[in-house]
Amino acid sequence: MTNREDELAHLRGLQANHRKNIRMLEEMLANYGMERPLPLLNNLDFEREQLRQVEERLGCFYLPQCQGW
Repeated sequence: MTNREDELAHLRGLQANHRKNIRMLEEMLANYGMERPLPLLNNLDFEREQLRQVEERLGCFYLPQCQGW
């Protein structure tokens, strides 16, 4: 694989991991009802932000103006 292919595979792996983490956290939080623990809420926010950043990088992967990643 080339460096670009490696980077793309890496980003897709990160995307899959963050999506999986988000699903797990949402399921855990659903069990708490209204009294959801703050650390779980913070972890969910963190995972969503990480996913957003990875997807932004994936969206720019083929655009020349975004090649500085």
